[in-house]
Amino acid sequence: MNTKDKMNIMFNEVYASNVRNNINLRALEGAISDVKETLLRIDIELGNTLILLDCADSLVSLIRRDNQMLRNFVLQPIMNEKIEEEKHDRTIQ
Repeated sequence: MNTKDKMNIMFNEVYASNVRNNINLRALEGAISDVKETLLRIDIELGNTLILLDCADSLVSLIRRDNQMLRNFVLQPIMNEKIEEEKHDRTIQ
């Protein structure tokens, strides 16, 4: 085998290796793109989840505040009135 044949064989091997590398690089780029897209989707979903959790937390705070107001301004006066009625009933008996 002469030098020209050896050079052609080497060229073909390098070229084939380059083609395989390019195919692998395209596949890797596609995989990286898919991972980035997935991470972005997770980030968006996580952001939406955090927003929903903040809303739920705010709702719990509002309900607690409303319950406290209900207890202080509605239930407590009624309870105080009942206690006074019971005291009055006991003094009469």
